[in-house]
Amino acid sequence: MNTDFKMVPVELLERVATEANHMLGFTYAANYEECRSAVDELQAMIDAPVSPQAVARQVALSASRKNRIYIAGPMTGLPEFNFPTFNAMAEKLRAQGWHVENPADHGDTEGAEWADYLRFDIESLASCEAIMLLPGWSKSKGANLEVHIAKQIGVTILLSDGAESPQAAQPVAYQRKSKIEGSEWHYINDCDVAEAVYMGYEVRPLYTNRDACLLAISTLEADHE
Repeated sequence: MNTDFKMVPVELLERVATEANHMLGFTYAANYEECRSAVDELQAMIDAPVSPQAVARQVALSASRKNRIYIAGPMTGLPEFNFPTFNAMAEKLRAQGWHVENPADHGDTEGAEWADYLRFDIESLASCEAIMLLPGWSKSKGANLEVHIAKQIGVTILLSDGAESPQAAQPVAYQRKSKIEGSEWHYINDCDVAEAVYMGYEVRPLYTNRDACLLAISTLEADHE
């Protein structure tokens, strides 16, 4: 059942609410038929197929990402979570006319875990046409995952002064692990990284021992054939 209430006229919703309130209060029994008619009309609109035009309006097109940029870099383990560096870059980019998505803006949220921040940041990244990498990003697990996703969805990658080249820091493989205590790391393919993050797994990139990584992945694929 379609539930896009943005397409339902406000006056109809108000009429349903008003008449339903009367009916449930049993104070305006004469309005029962009016309420029933309004509810039926609303249900028909909800059940109606969504037009292609409506779907197009709901999906963010490339024009909505124009002039928007996301900043990626290391945070964990650095003084003040490296926020001053993020904020300085954000100020510089805004002066150039960019709309900036700065992960430092969400601050340190009480109770939030690493995966909570990453999910929030990936949504911000997806709304942008470019990503600006800060120095040290290649040593950040989260930034590595953001760069991987940026490549997959066609986001332009820009480097700040002193930032490492993505080509020089290309991971050779990825692993995922459940958050359940005692869980082990398992190799996954590049195309499964975004899904693993979405499903709540902890994911890490690997940069060394390429042959061993590729052998493990080929064994994994053979086991699933």
